[in-house]
Amino acid sequence: MEPFGSILGAAGSIASLISLYFCWKISETWGLRISLIFVLLLAGCSSYFSFQYYESTKPELVRQKKQQELREAIKKFINEDSLHASYYEPGESEGLINSGLIILEQYKELYPEQYLRIKQQVESELQRAKEINDRESSSYRELMNQTGKSMGVTLKKLAGAS
Repeated sequence: MEPFGSILGAAGSIASLISLYFCWKISETWGLRISLIFVLLLAGCSSYFSFQYYESTKPELVRQKKQQELREAIKKFINEDSLHASYYEPGESEGLINSGLIILEQYKELYPEQYLRIKQQVESELQRAKEINDRESSSYRELMNQTGKSMGVTLKKLAGAS
């Protein structure tokens, strides 16, 4: 809001100088009338623009817009690539997990606590998967499958899908 306030201050100063000029240059009645009209016009414009600025930066409107952007980003992701976590293709599950985390990280200011919880849970599961040390084992595949499915459900719920 600082640049906006500076512009208003500068415009107000200019208006004051112009009204002072008119008061000295033109007869008193005309000068006062023109100054009054100019000041009222400037006050009306500044009030209108201040209100518009306030409306566009309302925290709840900004939050709603961000939530809509998140839904759209997830829907686009779902449409471009299915949320399929596969037991037989643990790489697909890992890709889904990583992509989901990237999307959630972009909008983490909306749900900071939930984002941290999801991230910690996913990191914990991926650490457990690394400890298994055999990408072909059944337990590794099952762990990646479950984590991928969990991320898929989370994304679907955030997108508003059932």
